[in-house]
Amino acid sequence: ASAGGSITVDAVDTILGTGGNGILAVSDGGDISIQGVGLVGGVTGTGGSGIASSSGAGSINIGGISANGDITSTTSDGIYALANGGGITIDTSNGGVSGFAAGIFAQDLTGAIAITTADVEGTDQGSGIFALAGDGLTIDSTAGSVSGALAGVFAADELTGDVSVTTADVTGGINPGIFANARYGSVTVDSTAGTVSGGSGIFVDNRLSSGVISVTTADVTGTYGTGIGVVSGGGSISVDSTAGTVNGGYNGISAVTSGTGNVAIAADDVTGGNIGIQTVAEDGTTIITLISTADVVGTATQGVYATSTGSDADITVQGSSSNITGGTDGLTIASLGGDILVENLDSITGNAGDGIEAVSAGGDIMVEAVDTVVGTGGN
Repeated sequence: ASAGGSITVDAVDTILGTGGNGILAVSDGGDISIQGVGLVGGVTGTGGSGIASSSGAGSINIGGISANGDITSTTSDGIYALANGGGITIDTSNGGVSGFAAGIFAQDLTGAIAITTADVEGTDQGSGIFALAGDGLTIDSTAGSVSGALAGVFAADELTGDVSVTTADVTGGINPGIFANARYGSVTVDSTAGTVSGGSGIFVDNRLSSGVISVTTADVTGTYGTGIGVVSGGGSISVDSTAGTVNGGYNGISAVTSGTGNVAIAADDVTGGNIGIQTVAEDGTTIITLISTADVVGTATQGVYATSTGSDADITVQGSSSNITGGTDGLTIASLGGDILVENLDSITGNAGDGIEAVSAGGDIMVEAVDTVVGTGGN
């Protein structure tokens, strides 16, 4: 511990904290640097964190200069880092991190956080990576897999910073595989290097922000929740899942925004236990594009359900030899004034309702180049 000076731990091979932390570094105001540790026998805490660090005003850097080895805690977080404006850098791409609680816990509510990892796991009572920032948050776990008993990755910025999450395989337990939130900023999630699964697959909750949201994925599964869920307080939303399939126990893909935010979804196969693809916009436009191999299924209700409330909030559902199937209606589109366009689809089927239900209070409605429309028990 230091009353204000810096702390450096460097080039120590095997570190074992029996009944405590592997490394404990606490400074009231100085920087903390932990580099090149555990390269032979790892760093282990059996009664605390593998590495526990806290700085009142300085920065924390764990592995950002020289690589560290494996870091493990059998009772707490693998890595615990708490700063107060100085910023946090964590790089574990040279070794694995395992925690009984979180694999990595990092918090600086007024500073920036950058985390780069290989394999990370929160085995019993936490998330794989849990990070709260205030001036920007970047997570890159493409060098390995991340898993957590709660969320796989929990990433949030509580002030004005943006959030960027780039991953390979991510597995969440009862919570989302990836959860991301930027209270007043933008969010980017890219999981194309792997698969994502959890109670919900990916959930971006930006309901207080008008920042732009971009989600690009390969395979995503929400076991009982939504595969990909996005909520914005007025920003534009882009979801591209064309590199894989999306499955949700509830909805497959759900994108909801307010104000002038636009919604753009590009997808291959999508299946939802309730709705396949759901979009809600106010004054922004909505464009749903299905690639040629796409099958979109809403098992209980609609295959695609898209609504808007603005007079110029046009809605387009388009594809190329794609299929939409709903347990009730195949495709439901409702606008309070925007134009509606449905085109270039192979088939639209409502198993217990309308094939297509399209309603606009003032806008034009056009359906063209749709080969087959079937409404069983509807129109």
